Amino acid sequence: MGRVPVRLAVAGAALLLAAPAVAYVCHPDPAGTRSLTVAGQVPAYRLQGNTVTLALRSSGGCQVLVWTGRSARPRPSSAACSSVTPNRSPAASARLVSAGGADRPDRLQVFGPTGHIVHAWPLPVSAHPGTLQVSGGLAAYRARNGIWVTALQSGRTTMVAPVRRGDSPLLDTQGLAYQDNTLKNAPRNRTVLKFVPAHAVRSELAQTERGFRTGGPIRALSADGTQAAFAVGGANGCDRVMFWSIAWRSVFQVSQKAGATCAPGSRSGRISALALAGNRAEWVTTHRGRPMLVAADGIGCQEWVIRRLSELGPRTALGALAGDGNTLVFSVVNGPSTTVGRVTGPYRGRDLASVPGTVRDVSADRGQIGTLTASGAITLNSIHGFRRRLDVPGVTSFAVHRNLVVATTRQGRLDVLALPTARRVHSWPIPARAAHVDVQYGIALVTAGESIYAVDLASGRTARLASAPGLVGAQIEPVGVVYATTTAKRGLLRLIPMSRVETAVR
Repeated sequence: MGRVPVRLAVAGAALLLAAPAVAYVCHPDPAGTRSLTVAGQVPAYRLQGNTVTLALRSSGGCQVLVWTGRSARPRPSSAACSSVTPNRSPAASARLVSAGGADRPDRLQVFGPTGHIVHAWPLPVSAHPGTLQVSGGLAAYRARNGIWVTALQSGRTTMVAPVRRGDSPLLDTQGLAYQDNTLKNAPRNRTVLKFVPAHAVRSELAQTERGFRTGGPIRALSADGTQAAFAVGGANGCDRVMFWSIAWRSVFQVSQKAGATCAPGSRSGRISALALAGNRAEWVTTHRGRPMLVAADGIGCQEWVIRRLSELGPRTALGALAGDGNTLVFSVVNGPSTTVGRVTGPYRGRDLASVPGTVRDVSADRGQIGTLTASGAITLNSIHGFRRRLDVPGVTSFAVHRNLVVATTRQGRLDVLALPTARRVHSWPIPARAAHVDVQYGIALVTAGESIYAVDLASGRTARLASAPGLVGAQIEPVGVVYATTTAKRGLLRLIPMSRVETAVR
């Protein structure tokens, strides 16, 4: 089926929010942030207290400007541009430790007065080597083209803002200075320099574990990396798909007000399933009374119709969805077999494999795609054609993660199988009624009824993380455990940071 593009105007999050809450499209600067826009490039700058000295290169040459917190405009200086050299805060009290590609997080190790390690905080992103600065109880570093900050004592972590390519932000006891890159299409000859006071950074960090409430019921939840997608019920009969940038504490709408998801002049019906992969999401709504698969991202301002079952045979049905990284997976049940496909980069639906039986669960990880049929058979496929079948007696749910397949069973066990041999390396007891499992960094997330549990795969140690009446879904990602609960009128999304998850089971 060809793609059907629909223009998408990204709109504000029409959410009724109760404290603690956040909802906005364009992320506002932290309170007290100062901004300076100059015509030209800033090859170097230094920070002393709340004063920024910068070298500005433009068509007229290079000059030095001094910008202080008491002045809206910088004053010129007679100093030479070559005299402006960055003054980076020393990181003697902490260091970044890279995971080196292993299945564990990068860490920020914090040293005590005698030089021993007092904390080793897991980070939700991979930090760039050589960018760590420490000052005033805060650690700042670059990751994913943004500036991130972690509190040394609590381990709370937040992204402050996207920064320009090649920029090296500076941290001082008074605050943080950087070249902003929030507006991706800003002219190259214009530079926006910002200074965020240290108290404002600490205020942002204090909000990292605060969830928010929605003005409608939450239909579905999916998370990947440091972002989550969720569907909110609409009063006009049209549900909405929202993105929650967890580390940046922002929420914005991805589905459009009128179009494929919400057809003009008619009710498109509820969103029944949702999957997120990186910055792209897919979801199931209806068209002419039949399921329809739609996909979009948070940047392209378009929706794409991937599959309309109203154009396929009457025996077809959309099955489970899954997402991870750059892989969005869907399944279409057609009589005695199920077709597993993926959403390509240019938003086309591409069939990958045919699986005997009705697929009721799908898992995706690093190009691996696993399916679970109603008969209890697990089949592993890859986007490159590899395929194999696994035998897990009594399996009820499963997850594929790197070289592991983790499954819950009717016998009340959590089975851990190592690939490629599929040898069972562990089988741990888990709470009854386990209905879902997800895996990250050697920790399994298991939901059972209204409870959310973490299980250490190596030791079997189990801890209940939360009791969540009205649980919609929960996933474990590098940022931690993301979960959503709902009533008939409104929902709640929460985060349990990875540091707390690790503490609970290790």
